Amino acid sequence: MTDKWIPKTELVVGQRYECDARNFTEGTWNGEGFDYMRYKFGDTFPDVEYHWDDGAPHGTCKPIKEMKQRKQREAIIQSLSTNDVFDSIDLPKGFDLTNSQWHALVKDLQRSTDEAWSEALSRHMEQYQNISKGGEG
Repeated sequence: MTDKWIPKTELVVGQRYECDARNFTEGTWNGEGFDYMRYKFGDTFPDVEYHWDDGAPHGTCKPIKEMKQRKQREAIIQSLSTNDVFDSIDLPKGFDLTNSQWHALVKDLQRSTDEAWSEALSRHMEQYQNISKGGEG
């Protein structure tokens, strides 16, 4: 693991970071941890890893640098665009985003300008966070 990383206090919610982490290399800071798509035993699903500053045993991620907006969009589209993600995703209980909704998100991201893309990502992340906390989408 790298010896230098961005302290937790300097992270921006919604910003995507290049990371030195246990299970991923690019994640989005949600204010508590890094959201990313995890591939494990043939399944792809949303997961969270926590900042190194949180300490052992949960702090497993060192954010190295912010990703540029366009690179963020390309990375997310690439991770969401594979059929494997849509066909085999194992979402948390209560998270009922359908394949067509995932495809709608990808299309929304693909045709958006950088500013509109940021708004679309924020909207979809807010929906995900509400659902993952047991609320409505």
